[in-house]
Amino acid sequence: MMEKKRLPRRIGMIVPSSNTVVEPICSRLFAGMEAQITVHYARLEVINVSLDEGSARQFTSDAMVRAAMQLAQANADAIVWNGTAGSWLGIERDRRICRRIEKETGIKTSTASLGLVNSCRDFPVECLHLVTPYIKEINDAIIREYEALGLKISGVTGLGITKNTDIGSVTAGQMEDLCCRTGAKAGEGIAVVCTNLAAAWRAEAIEKKTGAVLFDSVTAAIREALRLTGLTDLSLPGFGTLLDL
Repeated sequence: MMEKKRLPRRIGMIVPSSNTVVEPICSRLFAGMEAQITVHYARLEVINVSLDEGSARQFTSDAMVRAAMQLAQANADAIVWNGTAGSWLGIERDRRICRRIEKETGIKTSTASLGLVNSCRDFPVECLHLVTPYIKEINDAIIREYEALGLKISGVTGLGITKNTDIGSVTAGQMEDLCCRTGAKAGEGIAVVCTNLAAAWRAEAIEKKTGAVLFDSVTAAIREALRLTGLTDLSLPGFGTLLDL
């Protein structure tokens, strides 16, 4: 007889050290669900986001593995890197990091960027309108990466911010306004590429006003975690299409 997986399932999240958005959203989403699922965190030092060498060093596979090993010590059932560096450093790079973590921990692993790409395949749209906090050079790299994967990008709204704590200071209301001003409509998608932007709090309002699907990085990462833990039938209403299963 096949052994049933124990409950609660444990999600391990690797979170940028300066991120102030992921944990509050997860706390709200999973409140009162302790018998089914719990979320545990390891932090990876991330201060600034740019294309210089110092910024790229924050996201090395060695650093990711060290953070993942902490979550493995908590017997996590799945590990998700809740950051989007792979969207400009390379989706295949994210896949390689996931394979290394899986080899060293024995735990299924994914990332927020992989979650965004997978969600776009689950909910096909005509095109994506990108909303990011990043500088033009990073936005251009994201467009190249996504278009190489077959995603059609119709435009990008970038805030030109490099300090991650400043990114986290953009309010949910500001995110709703930015998303609604992209011009996205029914049959299209809005991709918020950053897990330190608080768009998820206004996901339902954004989708209702625009008719577009909101592909938020945080909710995409959570969707990946549910997939990896076998909880794909767990609906989390109130945070948009990606989680209202």
